[in-house]
Amino acid sequence: MSGVIGGHKCPKCNSDLYFSMSDWKPADTHTGNCFACGYFISWTEGFNTLETLNEIRANNYELVSKDKLEPLTKLPKQNKENE
Repeated sequence: MSGVIGGHKCPKCNSDLYFSMSDWKPADTHTGNCFACGYFISWTEGFNTLETLNEIRANNYELVSKDKLEPLTKLPKQNKENE
């Protein structure tokens, strides 16, 4: 594992019974569970639809590029091998 695990304050109820785990290899992930109030956070993995991907590209391109990203007409090849 290339990340960190540990107990923290729950961001919802401030209990000390919150446990989280973060990793950055092979990809950034984060999960957490509060054993007091039941709050949880987790990553899901998958691929966006063409419509959603184009919406993300149009509204958030400045996070990854100085230039506006053109809409795609079809989805790029998606490597679903390790899903």
